[in-house]
Amino acid sequence: SMTNDLPQALGAISSFCLASGVTEVHVIQCDSDVTSDRWIDVGELAKFEIVGYGGSDLTFAMDQLSLDPDVTGALVITDGCIRYPNTAPHYEVTWALVGKHRGRFNPPYGIVVPIDSEMAT
Repeated sequence: SMTNDLPQALGAISSFCLASGVTEVHVIQCDSDVTSDRWIDVGELAKFEIVGYGGSDLTFAMDQLSLDPDVTGALVITDGCIRYPNTAPHYEVTWALVGKHRGRFNPPYGIVVPIDSEMAT
């Protein structure tokens, strides 16, 4: 479960975005389906309401992003207990891996970055 890790990870992402001059991010939340798809101000990330948490299949969401030629990258926050497209999308994927399943998550594309939730505060 990522319930405890997500707020800290989102806060760290918000800080990075603010320091980098990024003002908005496109947040797509998924479990077995897309539960939310919207643009938000990075200042709202730390208190963003997470919905879903179960049976995560990112295939549809990642395929939807592939339809947009302007998408150059995606940051996927996951505990590694997910399904995802078998083929790499046209955009770069960074997997921010939280939780206890780190050793078992080895996708065939993208960069996996383990996130220590205690270091993210």
